[in-house]
Amino acid sequence: MTRVHLGARFLGMITLFAGLLALSACGPGAPEDEMAATQATIDSVRALPVVQSYGQNELREAEQQLARVRQLVADKRYEEAQTAVVGAKSQARSVVAGAEKNRDAAQRDAEQSIAAARQAIEGAVAAIPTAPRWGKGAIRDLSALKADVENAEGQLQSAEQQLGAKAYREASAAARNASQLAGSVTRTVEDAIALRESVRRR
Repeated sequence: MTRVHLGARFLGMITLFAGLLALSACGPGAPEDEMAATQATIDSVRALPVVQSYGQNELREAEQQLARVRQLVADKRYEEAQTAVVGAKSQARSVVAGAEKNRDAAQRDAEQSIAAARQAIEGAVAAIPTAPRWGKGAIRDLSALKADVENAEGQLQSAEQQLGAKAYREASAAARNASQLAGSVTRTVEDAIALRESVRRR
């Protein structure tokens, strides 16, 4: 084989090797730009009031997904990181929407709880005059029951104020307290009536 042929063959091998290196260099690397964009999105929504009140779980999920991407990059698992960062970016972008959805659900729950509390109080107010005042099961002093109804009405008023202030979780809690107080009054009267009736049937 002539020197010309050897040189050409050697040059061909070098060209092939260089091509292989180029292909290798074109493989996926760390998704630095996507990671930075995801972090920027998280930072931009973190301080929003709706996220602070109703989107903490969604925000935490975005942060955890981004942390996983960073770990994949640290482990040089770049292909997996390229795939994972897509999900992390999507989660970060959905934080506000998720928080708003949670807020709307909390508002509906507060409104329903307040409506239920009003009904419970009406039932308690109607029940007190029917309480037996003599005989077995008599409730001789209705002051405690009336005090519970007044407390329930106070809790309901607080719930309505919280609803107006868009503090929906606090409104729900106050309304549920009102329902429990009023419900306890109604059950006490009903139990007293049932006891009196059972004695009459004997």
